[in-house]
Amino acid sequence: MLTASCLVICVVYAIWQLSPVFWSQAGNDSRVFYAAARLASTGDNPYDFGRLAAVEGQLNAEARAAGNGRDSLSPNEYHYPPVMTRAFMALAPLGDFGFLVAVSLLALVAGLTGFELILSALDWRGRWLPRLFFVFSLPMLTVLSSGNPATLLLLSWGGALFASRRGRPLLAGMLLAACWIKPPVGVPVAVALLVAERARWRPMLAGLALGTLAVAGACVVAGGVDGTAAWLRSLVDFSATINANQTAVIQQRFLAGLSAPFFFLGPLAAGGVALALVTGVILWARRGGAFSVA
Repeated sequence: MLTASCLVICVVYAIWQLSPVFWSQAGNDSRVFYAAARLASTGDNPYDFGRLAAVEGQLNAEARAAGNGRDSLSPNEYHYPPVMTRAFMALAPLGDFGFLVAVSLLALVAGLTGFELILSALDWRGRWLPRLFFVFSLPMLTVLSSGNPATLLLLSWGGALFASRRGRPLLAGMLLAACWIKPPVGVPVAVALLVAERARWRPMLAGLALGTLAVAGACVVAGGVDGTAAWLRSLVDFSATINANQTAVIQQRFLAGLSAPFFFLGPLAAGGVALALVTGVILWARRGGAFSVA
């Protein structure tokens, strides 16, 4: 009963988040990727926030002229590696909205595939409840509505765990090198997986080193030495995951999934806690607790 209630809450919140209430902010992340791709296509530096913000402002003006409602998106900084910039440039001809749709579809496929790999690695293939919670979880919905390909990290983690459990730790480590797509999130999880698979950590670490060299080479090919250096310098200022005072930051609390809406509604949070406690007491009593609930 409690599990079903939680799933219903997730579905209801998912419908709310995908409703017209939030359409004006759809693609807030994909917009900066699209702007970076347009800037890079002219040979300019996408890591220069001043120039990037000017392009994002121009895109807002274009959206305002088109009347599509996405004309007040906040400018964001760009910190993805040059190899990702090159991929974004390939999608740029689709236009602003087409770019959002393409990136969101990529994020969906990557997320579902990564999650399936994790379930397979854990031998949970026949369990559908985790799949439902994953699809309707707040992080997944945020990724889809914002157009953020962060699920590529989940794909690499799932692939690494699956490869490690199937006796291919070197390949697992190489897959973990995708952590450089978003280092503040990817690197800690890569370290955690190395610890979790400690029986195979040496070949996994070797694979991670080889994968890192491959990523570095791909970045140099895609953006040149100067572009790669500009990306590395941008990471020094990449404090979006630890500085809640930045206006364009989604704080870590959003990663809490189901509990995230409650951070904005104090009374609802208190009611949710109370409901959980009452439900827990009832279930405990029905299973033979020390006292019964009449």
